[in-house]
Amino acid sequence: MKVKGLLRETYWGDEFLIEEDGEDKVLKIVKIPIDRHFFFNEYSKLKRLQIPNILIPAKVRISGEKYLFFYPYYQHLKPLESLNKKISRQLLKLFTFLSKAGVIVPVLGLATRQVCYQFLKHHGVNQLDYESDLSIPLFTEARFPYIHREVEEKIKRDIDHATRFPLLILITGEQRVGKTKMASVLADDLREKGFLVHQTFSLVDLKMWYNVSDELDLLTKLEDGQEKVILIDDLSDGLDLFPFMEELSTISTSTKIIVLATSTKTYNFFHKIYRLSPFTLKETQALLERSLGKISDSQVKLIYSLSRGLPGYMVEILKVLNRTDLKSNILDVFKPLLQALDSPGIRDLSVLGQKFTGIEIQALQEITGEDFSEVIEKAIDSGIIVVEAGHYRFTLKEFWDYYYRKVSDERKNLLHEQLFKKLPEDLAVKHALSIEDVKTRAIQILRYVRNHFWEYEKTKLMIEYLERLGKSLGKTHYSIESLKMKLLFRKDPFRIEKENFKSSWIARLKELAGNPERIFEKSEHLSYRGLYSLAIASRSYRRSGKRVPQKLLKLIEKELEKKNFSTKERRYLKAVLLYELFVASENRELLRNAMHIATREKFLDVEVSGYRALGALSRTRAMSNYYFNRSLEISKKIDPSLAIVDESNLTWNLLYEGKISAFLTQLNRLRKQSRLFGNVTILSYTYFLEGLYHLHRKDYQNAEKIFKFELDLEERNHIERRALRGLVINYLFAGDFEGARSLLKKEEPEFERFGFEFLREMVLAENDTEFLKAWKEAIEQPRKFFNEEIAYVFAERLAKLDPESFEEFALELEKENVENASDLTLALVYESLYRFYNALDLNFRAKRFLKKAVLIYNAIGLKE
Repeated sequence: MKVKGLLRETYWGDEFLIEEDGEDKVLKIVKIPIDRHFFFNEYSKLKRLQIPNILIPAKVRISGEKYLFFYPYYQHLKPLESLNKKISRQLLKLFTFLSKAGVIVPVLGLATRQVCYQFLKHHGVNQLDYESDLSIPLFTEARFPYIHREVEEKIKRDIDHATRFPLLILITGEQRVGKTKMASVLADDLREKGFLVHQTFSLVDLKMWYNVSDELDLLTKLEDGQEKVILIDDLSDGLDLFPFMEELSTISTSTKIIVLATSTKTYNFFHKIYRLSPFTLKETQALLERSLGKISDSQVKLIYSLSRGLPGYMVEILKVLNRTDLKSNILDVFKPLLQALDSPGIRDLSVLGQKFTGIEIQALQEITGEDFSEVIEKAIDSGIIVVEAGHYRFTLKEFWDYYYRKVSDERKNLLHEQLFKKLPEDLAVKHALSIEDVKTRAIQILRYVRNHFWEYEKTKLMIEYLERLGKSLGKTHYSIESLKMKLLFRKDPFRIEKENFKSSWIARLKELAGNPERIFEKSEHLSYRGLYSLAIASRSYRRSGKRVPQKLLKLIEKELEKKNFSTKERRYLKAVLLYELFVASENRELLRNAMHIATREKFLDVEVSGYRALGALSRTRAMSNYYFNRSLEISKKIDPSLAIVDESNLTWNLLYEGKISAFLTQLNRLRKQSRLFGNVTILSYTYFLEGLYHLHRKDYQNAEKIFKFELDLEERNHIERRALRGLVINYLFAGDFEGARSLLKKEEPEFERFGFEFLREMVLAENDTEFLKAWKEAIEQPRKFFNEEIAYVFAERLAKLDPESFEEFALELEKENVENASDLTLALVYESLYRFYNALDLNFRAKRFLKKAVLIYNAIGLKE
């Protein structure tokens, strides 16, 4: 299947022109959740109606929680003939089905029965002719107009004056206060101004719309220049959209992105929060008069009192009182209805919560052995339960509460525990977080996290579940903090520094992340959990660009020797510490041991670090790309945001492979991603890569400007100052040896890494003797990095001091770069050989290598 383009937006799904088996078709991706059990029961009936399949899909596929409807391409269809009586009846059944499923019909607006009556009457069909064909009774319903509220204008003004995007707006208030209607009215207003509106119920919706598999790509795709609104109704802690919205609130985009969400709760990560109050008596009168006509003051006051000013309650009351004299005493009108429907079945159903799905009903039926279809049918017929947007819902919270309070605590706990085991993960956790009993709620979530702790793919979700649990409990617990710290440690250890942990030993880890020297204050008799502190201290030194002190390395070695790593968590810590020792020493045996444990035990974060190291150490570009791609593949399993590091490594490879066009495209994407995620380390690295690009173009002035900007960024954020190495190389390439020497005379830890120390010693050599000593050391202990730079900078000097060794060194570099397909550095080697032979007055050889360099530069797009 090939998607050829977007055809149009509709209320209940967006239509795409696709090509399938060589034929144009229409694909509608349904954006609303539909109860599968209900849908497939009814869809088979609809197929037998033989309605033109511009209305009924020819086939349906399910992708995750998405319904894909396939139709013929309507440009190829002949115009529909005038609707006859038979087709009109069939359409009524279709619209009734769609209305019951919670679907909005684009052509007719809201598919109420009253609209169907008017539609059929227009086509000459009388009510008596078709009412007997329907499986549900039909009654004329009152129309309920929209009443504009004062806060609506304030929201519009704030949107118009917004300067920073995305702008996250939350409309909050109690149930049935009109939040959903207001949000949809605001979204329609923005649609008229040119905004694209996505009404979404899950993260899957947005991913499918933008054809992406992870959140990193989704965030990048949202930044496409098209002004857009993301409309989310009834946002809650259990939705997969919740953590995505939290992440979205922290980034900055040039595209105007507005999130309009409604919720009964308040979430502080929203930029603007508006509380919608119940109607005043005056607003109540306006709603009732526009719905029913002239109405007395006493009747207005009665309905206002019953509904507490909540428009949603007014609607339900008016439905019940549709043919009732409003002057009669109706204060207790609902109680007899609730009592009449009371049964063990509807009480068990209330354990699912006020709002639930067909999947939850099915799980409850499997647990209890009961069939709830009759209970639900009666509740729907009576108005106690409604079908809304593909979900079942007790019409009022009070209805749900009436039955739920009648379930014994023992019964509640039993059903909650069984439901948690049977439901799909997203529903199970949502269900567990809504459990009223605090102890049961905590036990279920903590048990889930412990059972799935080593399933790295669930790391991000588990952190979110623990955070939501902590918020719902209103206080911190050691069990929650301990599990959260360990999950953060493998996902983003430096986020520990930003968390407000209360437990003493976890708070100590937070201090170490910012001040690693404190590790030496209490280094005796470390417990197993204390090994986390050794790893965090080591990582903190490295992050700031410093060498890990030998004292700390000795301490790690000592703990590895004396401790018994018998449990899985202890073996994990052993692998982590072995890797830390490898980074400090570059002893590959340590890396092999760490990777052996990691691959056997499936410690994915250690595997990622190991593959990144192997990619950096590989002598061939092909193997380097293999390891970086392997790392990318695994890091996405832990959290898509981690993949940005691997993408930065692959971007670096693109530059040195000479794939300049692809490099510049990826560099732009990488910089956008690093800003979106607030990843300063990767953002600074993009400037390092850009500086190298200008350096190889011989644009030394621009390169210096970029490196200095990077240096300022790194110093302000206290991270490794990679820009110092870039500046030194740039000065050397530009022939400014004094500028390079003045920098290199400073004792900076950044000059002691990756073999850069050999280059430094050669530049700082005071005479030829010192210079040749440093040169011999460099060729006797070859490193992967800075060899080509040494050749380019010192080719002419070595032509006079050690021509034989240099020629051998440079020709070996040529061979390596040819084998690795590293065109950029190969061209640099050819330039070095040109300078070398030119210094020896071997003009023919010099020109031959200069031509080779020019050919490569022209081929890769660096004619400068």
